[in-house]
Amino acid sequence: MDVWKLIDAAEEGGFRDGDIAKAETMLLDALAEHEGPPDSVERMHLMRTLASLYGFDDPPRWGEVERIYAEMEVLRLTGYSKLQTGMMLFWQQQHFERAAAKLREAAEEGKEEDDRRTRYQALSNLGHALLD
Repeated sequence: MDVWKLIDAAEEGGFRDGDIAKAETMLLDALAEHEGPPDSVERMHLMRTLASLYGFDDPPRWGEVERIYAEMEVLRLTGYSKLQTGMMLFWQQQHFERAAAKLREAAEEGKEEDDRRTRYQALSNLGHALLD
C-alpha cells in the first residue's frame, strides 16, 4: 500500500470534495492495514490526516481528534508529541488553559531531551496561550 497516494486520495475526496465519510473510511482502512511499526512516519501521518479530517467535519469531532493525538503521544513519548497536542488544543480548539498545560509539559520534556526546537516552539505557543 502506498500510504502517500492514499492520503492524497483521501484529502482529495474529503477535504476538497467534501465527502468526509469516504475519506474517513479510506484512512481508517489504511490504518487497519498498515503493516509498519506503530510509530512509523507513515502511520503518524495517516493519524494526523484523520485527525484533521475530524476537525474539519461539521460539527467538528473534537473527541475523536483528541483521542488520536493522545494515541500519538503514547506511541512517541517525546516532547514533540506533546507539542503537537498542545498546538492542536490552542490553534484548532482554542482551549487556552488546556493548551497551556500541555505546552508546559512539552517545554519541560524538550528541555530534558535537549530538543531546543521543541522547547522554543512550546514556549512561544505557551506565551501566546497565556495572553489569550
